[in-house]
Amino acid sequence: MIAPAPSDAGALTLRRLVYVSRSQLTGDAVAVAVALAQILATSRRRNAELGVTGALMLQGWRFAQALEGPHAAVQSVFDSIAADPRHSEVTMAEDGPVAARAFPAWSMAYVGEDGTPDIPLTLVDAVRAAAPETEAVLQRLRALAAGYLGDGSPGLCPGPTFTQLPRAAQDLVLTR
Repeated sequence: MIAPAPSDAGALTLRRLVYVSRSQLTGDAVAVAVALAQILATSRRRNAELGVTGALMLQGWRFAQALEGPHAAVQSVFDSIAADPRHSEVTMAEDGPVAARAFPAWSMAYVGEDGTPDIPLTLVDAVRAAAPETEAVLQRLRALAAGYLGDGSPGLCPGPTFTQLPRAAQDLVLTR
């Protein structure tokens, strides 16, 4: 869902939080794809309401996600994720203030294993200006989803990759 860029006027500080977790989604490939589609639909709706933007990647059994927005809103979303039984081993990789959003037009993009978001970047001034930062954060998500935490630790256990899902299951995930 491409959301109108949230207004950050009046926000004291924008925050970006990046985490990795182990997926606890269960069932066959289709069941996992349906669960992921539900997560994306709920996230996109709630994040838009809270003024939170970001991107989510699922590779194998690892989620990697960047959340950005007002401090309290990002904390609320992260607290929900940390308490969600569909996640375990939630590990914060980055957390801190940022001058601008890397994902100003995405309430929650899903980034496939090829690194391409399911929501194309809209060529508006804010997105064009954020492009280098957006790519840097997407690179970090790719590394985290591949199992590298950036501190020399291997990350989480490998699992089947998105491209190993049957095509029908991939289509369910990518349907917006």
